[in-house]
Amino acid sequence: MQLTRKTNIIKQDSEVEGKSYEAVNQFIYLGSQINNKNSIQEEIRLRIQAGNRSLFANKKLLNNKDFNAASKLQLYESIIRPTVTYGCETWAMTITELCT
Repeated sequence: MQLTRKTNIIKQDSEVEGKSYEAVNQFIYLGSQINNKNSIQEEIRLRIQAGNRSLFANKKLLNNKDFNAASKLQLYESIIRPTVTYGCETWAMTITELCT
């Protein structure tokens, strides 16, 4: 992926030491999405989806009457919240992301 401020750049494959690499607009690296627009809106949407999947995967435990509120809170703080906030320390927020 090539990053540039130019908007009319043509996507072309690259070759390094005889190996060809496909040009892409976005990819996932270490669980975080990187795109050529340097926008994090899609990454935030994916994090929210992952949090929802985590919530629904643990729904039986959260609705179980045998667990007290402290246990459910610990489950939320140790599994669900880190899933949503993973990588947020590196997000470069712009005005458009903050206002939406």
